[in-house]
Amino acid sequence: MAHVWFDQLETLEASHPGTLNQLKKDLENRTLIGEYIGSDEHQHLVKYSRVTIIFYAVVDNLSNDDCWPCDKAWEFFDKYGLDKVHCSSLGAYSDY
Repeated sequence: MAHVWFDQLETLEASHPGTLNQLKKDLENRTLIGEYIGSDEHQHLVKYSRVTIIFYAVVDNLSNDDCWPCDKAWEFFDKYGLDKVHCSSLGAYSDY
């Protein structure tokens, strides 16, 4: 998983020099939550066509909140070209 992450960082820096330093600043006191997918040695129920990390949350380590709202996290992932879990809103509900 670490090799995949470092490869992503290398690609990011090669395509947008200086972006890695901004990412480091943006990640200060924050944790990215993601899933390592596509490995033949650790295959899930779904067979993925590529090996990567798909992200689905950002945790602010200095906050009492569980994580950032999805739209804020997705903006962050898009800013740095990170793969993210695909989701769509099914609406807001007031009861079960």
